[in-house]
Amino acid sequence: MENPETRKPKVLYVDDAKEYSVLFTSVLKSDYEIFTALTGREGLHILEKEDIQVVVSDQRMPEMSGEEFLEQVANLYPDILRFMISGFSDFKAVVDAVNRGQIQAYFHKPIEPEEIKRAINEGLEIAGLKKRNKEILQELESVNNALENADRNKNIFLQILSKELNKPLNEVRATVQIFKNRPISEDLKNLVNILDKNVSKFELLSSLANQITLLKTNGRKLKVDGTDTTEVIENLFIEVSEKLKKRKIKIELNEESPNLLIKGELSLVISCLENIIDSALDHTPDEGKITIRTGKDKEMVFIEVIDEGMNCPKEYIKSITDFFSTNKEFLDLNLNLRLVLAKQIMDVHMGRVECHFNEKEGRFKLLFHVHHA
Repeated sequence: MENPETRKPKVLYVDDAKEYSVLFTSVLKSDYEIFTALTGREGLHILEKEDIQVVVSDQRMPEMSGEEFLEQVANLYPDILRFMISGFSDFKAVVDAVNRGQIQAYFHKPIEPEEIKRAINEGLEIAGLKKRNKEILQELESVNNALENADRNKNIFLQILSKELNKPLNEVRATVQIFKNRPISEDLKNLVNILDKNVSKFELLSSLANQITLLKTNGRKLKVDGTDTTEVIENLFIEVSEKLKKRKIKIELNEESPNLLIKGELSLVISCLENIIDSALDHTPDEGKITIRTGKDKEMVFIEVIDEGMNCPKEYIKSITDFFSTNKEFLDLNLNLRLVLAKQIMDVHMGRVECHFNEKEGRFKLLFHVHHA
């Protein structure tokens, strides 16, 4: 089989003057596979049968002029390179053809085959580059579609997995509630409490995984309004109050500038902060304190959560710092799903998270874009 990379380009030469066809063929047959036609109609028949890359046509021909012929070629085979040969008296027709994009170049009679050869080679080189560029774009589009489908399938799988996990969890939850409502021994009560606690953890993980999947699903659009930071904090207090009360942890609020408006979806911003608070609780002792600060940082609005830095090993600090300081997604066993979800929420808001740790405190600073009314 002939290698398409090494075969000669196919060139169609159309001219009612047979002597010019003979001259063109004899000089250029070593460079191209040449087809000739005496009329435009005959040339169109050849184009139907052969994979022609270049057409060179005389302007003045019976039945159909070169301009008319090349116009049909441009409409039927737009990728074919088109050249016109003309005498001086045909100059207006040549200019019209060039202006309408029907031809790449034109040549005067008597023809100079070497001049035509240079123009054809340049045209073929440019056409080859355009073709390769088109192929690359198609390949990129194909790869991108494959990645989108893979990501979509992964998201669907995670949603199904989350749903399937909830079925047995609900059954276990129902069984736990039955035991909790009955008089049982102390040992069994302890076992039920442990089971209840672990079911709650599984439910939380399933919920977090589902939320992350929904955020990563293509087409997720934010309901972005001017969200008030004071309203966010008030709703956040309601969401976390029971957790704080159980461990007698206090919230200290420092609003440097209250009622700042951020570009954000209220429920998502509250969810993001709730997950940051949940993470902060892991590093705050009972009867300890978590500080929340709000204010402006240059052109951004910040909401900062500060814990007491308890139980923060170096590996954890490095993992968290790396995770929030890069746009890349990576897996790290030191991370928890709460912080992964928080980052996803900030990413869809085009915001960012700055975190700093030392022996006395851990800081998560969430930076949002300002909403201009």
